[in-house]
Amino acid sequence: MTRSKIWAHRGASAKLPENTLTAFAKAVEVGADGLELDVQRTADGVLVVTHDEDCLRVAGQPGEIAKMTLAELRKLNFAAFFPGAAPEVIPTLAEVFDLIKPGSLTINIEMKNALVLYPGLEAQILKLTTEWGMQDRVQ
Repeated sequence: MTRSKIWAHRGASAKLPENTLTAFAKAVEVGADGLELDVQRTADGVLVVTHDEDCLRVAGQPGEIAKMTLAELRKLNFAAFFPGAAPEVIPTLAEVFDLIKPGSLTINIEMKNALVLYPGLEAQILKLTTEWGMQDRVQ
């Protein structure tokens, strides 16, 4: 019988703040087969991993991802919504690749390209995926 695959939705988000490096590291630690994560782009063109187009729900402060630079976003606590969690910065997609590259996890990338249009987002993700040699591990 074939074993079902275990996908960590936004990382180990039942135990740790979603879409954070801590949640992704926990998914690796517990043996998940894959990660599902959400990608958007900052005002300065960096691919970041977060679900909402606005920071309010996860960081407790308003601010549109597409209109903020990575430096501005990194000043916010992206674990503010998760009681008792240590502060977290918004991760870049490159940081997530760096974290999981040594293992074998597959990544399912959801491009958040509907409410806010990010022209060229697909090409930018493909370029980064190729640079990191992750073509066979990204869906």
